[in-house]
Amino acid sequence: MITRPATSDDFGFVVETFTKTFRRASTHAEGLENEQCGQLLMNLVSNGWSATVAEQDGKLIGWAVHAPKNRLGWVYVSEMVRGQGVCRYLLKQAEVQLTRVVTTPFHVNRGPRPPFRCELRPFLCIASEPT
Repeated sequence: MITRPATSDDFGFVVETFTKTFRRASTHAEGLENEQCGQLLMNLVSNGWSATVAEQDGKLIGWAVHAPKNRLGWVYVSEMVRGQGVCRYLLKQAEVQLTRVVTTPFHVNRGPRPPFRCELRPFLCIASEPT
């Protein structure tokens, strides 16, 4: 497995998998079109957040959108490789420390909660931060 910065060719996969998993994990996606859900994530990237992908045998198996100061937009790992340390490795590459509070713009309120403490900042995905 390798990790690398996402390229424009990767964002179709990133947006598609984000939209599916965000809809399952949060009631905040209700009433939004798929394009609107994807735009929330892409707003982060447009505002300087990084996207890191994990690849195995030339196939994307996961990704994380992240920023300095322990910020995590979302992380996704393909079902076929879950439980194999891909998420942990992506978060390490993103320098997200789960022992500290993680700031995120997306609230998970369905199904299992993230196994770390979160500080919700929903405005991060709709506007650039003040300088």
